Amino acid sequence: PDPSGRDTIAEPVRIAVLRAYGKDPADSKLVAVRVIPQSLGGTSNEKNLFPTTPWFAELKSRVDNVLTQEVSAGRMSYEQARHELTDNWIRAAHKYSLRNYGEKDTDKAKEVERKLSW
Repeated sequence: PDPSGRDTIAEPVRIAVLRAYGKDPADSKLVAVRVIPQSLGGTSNEKNLFPTTPWFAELKSRVDNVLTQEVSAGRMSYEQARHELTDNWIRAAHKYSLRNYGEKDTDKAKEVERKLSW
């Protein structure tokens, strides 16, 4: 695993993913991350990977961790966690207050979210 807590994607796979998305494989500012993390049954298959910046990869890792914890605690089904990740993982980040726009109050953060109209 890398220092961010994400599992490292092999460089040849990262290059293939970037090419598949029309990105420059030489762009060191992009990493490949799993849509479904290994903790929820995800693989390193290119179809389960997408390119993003390290900042978004770190946010995605936090979403993965929260959803994995929810499933492990029995508060969420495996299927629901996978749905939240494949439907709109950024929305899940907001739902679980992982991206709160600097607001300490969840309701205020949700209001900012509504104004942005994702």
